[in-house]
Amino acid sequence: MDVTEEIQTTGQLVAKFESTIASQVSGQITTVLADEGEAVSEGQILLEIDPELRMLELANVEASMAEAQAQVVENWRDLQRIKNLRERGATSQALLDDAETKLELSRARQKAAEARLGLAERALSDATVRAPFSGLISRRYVSVGEFVNVSMPIYEIVALDPIEAEFSFSELDSAVVQPGQTVFI
Repeated sequence: MDVTEEIQTTGQLVAKFESTIASQVSGQITTVLADEGEAVSEGQILLEIDPELRMLELANVEASMAEAQAQVVENWRDLQRIKNLRERGATSQALLDDAETKLELSRARQKAAEARLGLAERALSDATVRAPFSGLISRRYVSVGEFVNVSMPIYEIVALDPIEAEFSFSELDSAVVQPGQTVFI
């Protein structure tokens, strides 16, 4: 008769990927598109944090950017006129220096506006929360209408393929366990 020796132990299943998704922008949650227990795919939209506000902020920054660009063009034209007058001796060096300074200041303002534009575009993108990988929503921390701050947890997502089993057994049983043996979970 064959005798089968079994070792029974308890353990836990551990996901290869597990993540707590946090808010990268503050604002009111306007749309929730995924709930606990739902399977989601990488890149899928989970929720939105007041994207209308972010679009308005972006439009405001784009207007500031256009204004800064127009100021650069205007100051460049003024500088060219003053240079022509200076070459003819019809204006002072101080006026030319002032025009060059104004042009440099307007270029600096344009670069600052470009940076604000990048931040506004990023905030609009971050207002749409997406799944970082395919998996299951194990927990949803927020609801529609709630106000969230930066770094506030929104979801926990777990990838269940592949999944690992962690368990331990006593030292007495270690002599019986060999590599390559079958384990039933």
